[in-house]
Amino acid sequence: MKEWQKAGHEAVVITEGLAGAKFQEAGLPVFFKGTENFVSVPFTLDVEAALEAIRPSAVVVGESAPCHLEKQIAKAANILSIPLVAVDDLWGGFRRLDARPDLILTLDELGVRKAKEAFPDVSVSVVGNPGVPSEEELSELKELQVPALTSLKNSYVKVITFVGGGKESTLKELQLLLECLKLTPKSWCLVVSFHPKWRKVLNPEGKEYGDVWSEALSSLGNRVRYTHELGISSRDAVVGADLVVAGVSTLMTTAAALGKPVVSLTTPEVLEVLRSEGGLDEVPQVSLGLAKEVVVPENLLSESILDPDVRKMPVSYDPVQAALAVQDFLRK
Repeated sequence: MKEWQKAGHEAVVITEGLAGAKFQEAGLPVFFKGTENFVSVPFTLDVEAALEAIRPSAVVVGESAPCHLEKQIAKAANILSIPLVAVDDLWGGFRRLDARPDLILTLDELGVRKAKEAFPDVSVSVVGNPGVPSEEELSELKELQVPALTSLKNSYVKVITFVGGGKESTLKELQLLLECLKLTPKSWCLVVSFHPKWRKVLNPEGKEYGDVWSEALSSLGNRVRYTHELGISSRDAVVGADLVVAGVSTLMTTAAALGKPVVSLTTPEVLEVLRSEGGLDEVPQVSLGLAKEVVVPENLLSESILDPDVRKMPVSYDPVQAALAVQDFLRK
């Protein structure tokens, strides 16, 4: 958005979640800010009235999971015939919006194919992968020390970080992870980061998902730690890890960029999420050679996993290119 402002345009923000505070810290004009977690603290906004009040030349939306305010805004933009720009953070992630974009800013050629499969006439621009840090960010991350994990490495040979996904797939991912850990004989510690939007949400039985998932790991005793208890972010947990494990996550790409071995716990539930949210039939990081796929229990610290193949890293997301793509589209 700052690049958009630099070009002389006005930018107005409608936001929710953790991003709200970041927009305010950046000094961007916030028209409306919802709660940090709409699932546990619901809020409402008349999005059509908001867009009619702002009267934007274009609406630019991300594709959060779970998708809430962005989906409402995207649908309202369609209704009001305002050009809609979708910014992919997952290949085919525009499907989460249930709306028709006029322009899709996507990660790479796979993203282009997914966009054209869904909307043959849509404009598409490749602007890079948000999971890949810029050169400056990558240098900073490689120098970053995470004391909470450094202390664990004094007691354990390897720190394995698990990054959880949504309520549909996390439990099955953990069950496969547990079976893998039974076959992983070396001294290891597991650091777990649950999805912040789902951890405190109640499941149909009235229990918090975070508690259900933690109970699934109770047999590990003091060999498991949680990022929310350690006071570190998911990214910190990835930076300080020796191995990163997930179903599917943008942080898998970040871990690969940092040179970490990465494992995708590819359960049927993960594949179903990818099919429904991205029209995908495999984990993209696996097909791109950024992660090893695990579908049945195996030793996570085997040489075949810890010695990653030579990787060709995707191009990092370029906000300047994204801003130029929107400008060029609006000039047409």
